[in-house]
Amino acid sequence: MKKIIIAAMLFCSAPAFAQIVATTDRGIAVADHGVVTLYDSTLQRIWSVPALERVSSIVVGEDRIALLDSWGNQARVIRLADGSGTTMATGETPIGAVFHRRDLIVLERDSRTVSRIDRNGRRTALAVSPDPSFISASADRIYVYSRAAGLLQELDARDGLRLARTASLPPFASDLEVSGNAAYLLYPRDARLAAVNLETFDAEMTAAGGAPSDLAVIRAGSALSPPLIGIADPAAKRVWTTEGAQSVGAAFGRGFLRGLIGLGLFRPRSSEFPTGVDRIASAGGVTTVYDSTSGTLYRLDGQKSRSIGEGVAPQAFAISSGRVVVWRNDALHWAD
Repeated sequence: MKKIIIAAMLFCSAPAFAQIVATTDRGIAVADHGVVTLYDSTLQRIWSVPALERVSSIVVGEDRIALLDSWGNQARVIRLADGSGTTMATGETPIGAVFHRRDLIVLERDSRTVSRIDRNGRRTALAVSPDPSFISASADRIYVYSRAAGLLQELDARDGLRLARTASLPPFASDLEVSGNAAYLLYPRDARLAAVNLETFDAEMTAAGGAPSDLAVIRAGSALSPPLIGIADPAAKRVWTTEGAQSVGAAFGRGFLRGLIGLGLFRPRSSEFPTGVDRIASAGGVTTVYDSTSGTLYRLDGQKSRSIGEGVAPQAFAISSGRVVVWRNDALHWAD
């Protein structure tokens, strides 16, 4: 999934009252002007309840969602079953979060902390490196990348929160994705992709197009098939897609990821777009590509792409049940 992973650039650019769409196991959640509404697969309303006045992002769990207010330092956790919820105080500037068991783990950028907030709102904070920008999770491990320091920190969440390991990486990555036993970080300035083996915490670098901005794991790896990685490159107006190694262990044993973006060395495939696409997301076999400048939304099928919406707000779309849904003109619509 894409990501309960939250890019800081989205927080900086998103208007205070932007519509935000997210897919859950129980339906499609939309936060809009102080209200959150859950819709079913036919786009009919299930429930609608008051929410935070300002919502910067939605974090999805198995049976709950969390609305984050990066301006007011709040989170509201809402039960998907009936819309009931609890508002909790966070540290300064919550820009991302993940659910772990019954708790919400929040990345608080300006506090330089990661906090664990239980169902009663009790908050326990752990200091992390300056400029923490991305958070992701895998089982009982939480991964936080700090851009200015270039550090990837692994937190053990089994009993509270504690720092387990740290990997030194280049600073100023634009995205972090954790999939399987690897973490991927993208570097626009140097056009490189870093992959961190989560078993050894060793990292390898490879070339990644011309001026990449965002990445997505289009297909997770398995014992029989390698992962498929997509990278949005707005300068080239392309999305590069390529296969990773057959297995993470084998990949690092061979010197890393035979087949990840290599400027022709490993023959990566690419899809061309009429505009400079800078975001990519993938879930359930569906991949969307987005141009933030024009608000154009595309669907990518293999190497073929097609436009499925124009003037779409940055967080007003999501992938649901093998289709793409868009919030437009105060209503949900299937875009494809």
